[in-house]
This record gives sequence, structure tokens and C-alpha cells, in this order.
Amino acid sequence: MLGGMIGAAEMLSSYLPDDPYAEKFHRIILETADRSAGLVGKLLAFSRDETQVSSIVNVHEIIEETIVLLTNTIDKKITIETNLDADSSRVMGDPSQLQNVFLNMAINSSHAMPDGGNITISSTTLELDSTFCEASLFNLRPGRYLEVKVKDEGTGIDAEYIDRIFDPFFTTKKKGKGTGLGLSAAYGSIRQHKGAISVDSKVGEGTVFQVLLPVTNLKPQSKRVVREKIKGEGRILVVDDENIMRTIAKATLES
Repeated sequence: MLGGMIGAAEMLSSYLPDDPYAEKFHRIILETADRSAGLVGKLLAFSRDETQVSSIVNVHEIIEETIVLLTNTIDKKITIETNLDADSSRVMGDPSQLQNVFLNMAINSSHAMPDGGNITISSTTLELDSTFCEASLFNLRPGRYLEVKVKDEGTGIDAEYIDRIFDPFFTTKKKGKGTGLGLSAAYGSIRQHKGAISVDSKVGEGTVFQVLLPVTNLKPQSKRVVREKIKGEGRILVVDDENIMRTIAKATLES
């Protein structure tokens, strides 16, 4: 349904008159549909058992990209430091999901420091044995893991809330300030990546989020990127059990 809404709204853009009033409502349709799609995506990330997209990902690069995004959005009184000391930072996973994990943890840390402070993102490589893996609540296998920690100097989390911090829709923020899905989506994403996520916090002393991801020794293959647009001729068969999606796909391909 959201695919149909977003696709149809995007196709309408070329037919809209040059009218700021019409453009305003067109933009509202797209923005609210995109937000709804994002909400659904977070719920699915929490509930899925398997990663949908898997490729070789350099987590250090994702963290650096995340910091660029954060420096443009969080309070200027907050500084971000990195100690990326892990000797291996490649994992199998979905880069967008992993970036959302680090974004959500860092944004939560920033919200816990209304008067400013420091966020430290660090990494190291650990060797997990069978004893540790068997005691874990996550589906871990013995081997080498990338450990990423996000530490802040914020207000901390009350002990009564710490066990619920990853529950969907749970939030300690005021009404309208958060959906309570950021950390639950992070939990779901890390579980899909066969890793683990935990939090340690003390009121008045700050919070540390820890993520464990199994490292891979595989190296990414270089891909040739075709940048020019190509207009084709011929016949394409679109197969989908939803008439809405067939209509949108047909119009998009024809355009």
C-alpha cells in the first residue's frame, strides 16, 4: 500500500501545475508516506529473523559516515571522539541497517546530554569462546567479533527501565519526542546480523552501548558502476499480485 502511495505520488510530480499550493500538498503526501514506510521498516527489522540484504561491509567506514551525519544534526555543544582500534572491521551485513544502529545509539546519547558533553565511539576485536556464546541471550558462535562501543557522559538510565530499553514503543521521552522504535530496531538489526547488543548505564554517570558483530575474512569485489542513463526498446513483463504495484511499475518503466 505504501509502495503504491509513494510510487503514484512520485509519478504525479511531472503532471502537477507550476503551483506552490499544489506542490506543498504533494510534498506532504510524499513525506508522510516515507515516514510511514520508515516506521514499518523499523518494526520489520525488529521482527525478522534473517538479514534481507547481505554484503561485505567495512564498519569503520560506516561509523565515519555516521559521524558526518551526526555533526550536522546534534547539538553543537556535543563532541564526538573515535578510537577505532579494531584490526578487522569487515562484517557481512546490510550497510543501511548498521548505519541506523549507530545513528540511533548516538542520537540517544546526545539526547541524554542536554547541556553538552562527549560521545566516544570505539572499536576493538575480540575472540569469543563457547562458554561466552552459550551464556549469551543472542545466537552467537565462537570466533572473532568486532566490538563497537558508544559511550556518553549523560544522565544515565534508571535501573527500572534498563531491561525495557530495547522494547518496541518503549521510551522515557516526553510525548511527541520519540516513537520508542529506534533502539528496538537496532536490537532487531543486530540480531539479524548474528551479533549482540547490550547497554550498561548508571544514573548521573552516563551510558555505554555495546555491539558485537562477527567479522569476516572475505574481501569486497570491485564493481563497475554505469552512470549514464540508458533508454531501451522492447517489451517488459511486470508480474505482481497487487494491481497497484503493476500500475506503478508499468508507468515508471514507460517513463
